[in-house]
Amino acid sequence: MSEDKYKILVVDDEEINLQIVQINLETDYLVDTTISIKEALKLIDQNIYDAFIFDINMDEMDGLELCKVVKNYKQYIYTPVLFVTILDEVEKIEQGFENGASDYITKPVNPQELKIRLKAHIKTSKNQIELYYQQLILNEQIEKLSYELVTANKNTAINEKFFQNRETNFKYNDERIKENLKTTELFNEKILIMQNKLKNQKELLERVKSSLI
Repeated sequence: MSEDKYKILVVDDEEINLQIVQINLETDYLVDTTISIKEALKLIDQNIYDAFIFDINMDEMDGLELCKVVKNYKQYIYTPVLFVTILDEVEKIEQGFENGASDYITKPVNPQELKIRLKAHIKTSKNQIELYYQQLILNEQIEKLSYELVTANKNTAINEKFFQNRETNFKYNDERIKENLKTTELFNEKILIMQNKLKNQKELLERVKSSLI
């Protein structure tokens, strides 16, 4: 048996129907079969299946309810469920689609039709699953980029504030320098005046001293 084969669970309360489906699918798929709903639920818990085939009419639990149970499992949201039914069960077929079924096969089962439908639904299911995980990855990337953008915006705002503060400090320091220069100029002017006065007084004293000799 190849490990690459898809795994199928077939549930029907008539052994002969299970044998017919298993014989026609076992060359292409790994096929589990059971007539017991209890056993079916146990198998669903213990394994990962790629598709399900349920008889729509069973005594213990019909295929409609079993489909509901399967679709409550997160890992089986996109897993195809095919019903086996008689042709005139239109209302039950409609309920099956409402419960999450992908398709139905009428009795007596045509083996070639079953293979074609099963293959198509599994392919669609795998594409949906792949798309789902790609979307998850894309969402993670978007979330990461959004975080980086928010962080970058915060850093930009901080830098802008920093430069604004530096600009304010420069302006303040420039004004203080100008004030200090102005004060220095006034001080120098006063020194110059005082020096001139001292010079004049010194000259006056020299003249007085000369007149007294």
